[in-house]
Amino acid sequence: MVLSREQQEREALRQYAAEALRGLYTGAPIASPFVGGRAAGLRRLQAFDVRRYNATHNHVPDGETSRLSPYIRHGLLSLREVRDSVVERFGAATSRGFVMQLLWRVFWHLLYRERSMASAVDGALAAAESEEAAVAESGSSASEAAAPGGRAPRFGTYGLYCIDESLRCLRETGFLSYQSRLWIASYLLHWQRVDWREGFRYFQEHLVDADSVVNALSWRWVLGEISGRPYFFNRARVEQCTDGEYCARCTVYRCPFEGSLAAVEERARRPGAMIR
Repeated sequence: MVLSREQQEREALRQYAAEALRGLYTGAPIASPFVGGRAAGLRRLQAFDVRRYNATHNHVPDGETSRLSPYIRHGLLSLREVRDSVVERFGAATSRGFVMQLLWRVFWHLLYRERSMASAVDGALAAAESEEAAVAESGSSASEAAAPGGRAPRFGTYGLYCIDESLRCLRETGFLSYQSRLWIASYLLHWQRVDWREGFRYFQEHLVDADSVVNALSWRWVLGEISGRPYFFNRARVEQCTDGEYCARCTVYRCPFEGSLAAVEERARRPGAMIR
């Protein structure tokens, strides 16, 4: 398939892409909030204030994340020029936390060079790519096609506001804050017993900044295969990152994330702990 490269207004381009790609997606054809192209990436980089990032980047859902990851992922901005721009404008000390986040991307790709890690990532990516034909034939999403045994897809609603709202944001915008990504992965892996490859596929399908290496190894990190310690979160963390808003809106009778991290982990590991 060859798509037209003719310059169009954004709405006209959305309509053109929706028609050209019909059958390859489900639901309404919603345009990404990100404007593509290097020029847009450079504008975003120049507008980025690392001081606001330092103060609010862990706040969900409207914290000051850089939103540069799609441009980095698709090769429109390099890690070096992003680092240099931020450090030059705000200084090395103020930029340290943000630069560390850039280095995580380098770390995952260096780790990928290890044969065992590469084979796992490549296997998951190959499986995801092989499902494209099934998606086109069935009209379902890749994650639905991937659900083994014909069972219902794993990525619906769970009655937990922090998880359901994060999944809604992912589907509708193609972007998530770092905290929301961790919450989804932790809940699906440790409570719903989802295979990490299913989560990997779902993020690959929806994230506009999906990097197969970073995505796959991040899921395995949450699982505990890389650090030796699985990632869990508790209600206190959700309240801290959302100013209590998510918990106030949640209607679940008994929050599974209540208590210390140790208590949450112990609860998740009990037989039958999955929340339906």
